[in-house]
Amino acid sequence: MMARRKRRYVVPGVEQGMQAFKADVMRREGYTVNPNLPDDVKYEVAKELGVSLHPGDNGSC
Repeated sequence: MMARRKRRYVVPGVEQGMQAFKADVMRREGYTVNPNLPDDVKYEVAKELGVSLHPGDNGSC
C-alpha cells in the first residue's frame, strides 16, 4: 500500500487564495462551484472526461 501524501504550498498562508483562484477559473470555464468545497468540481470534470474519480481512495480505479 502506498502512503498518502498531503500536498502543501511552499508559501505559508496562500492556501485560501489558491482555492479562490481555482474556483474562479472553473467558474469562468462554466462549472458550478460550491464556495465551501471548491475542489469538488474536479469530480464533475472527471465525469465529463470519462475518468473514474470518486471522493476517497481511487487507487483501485
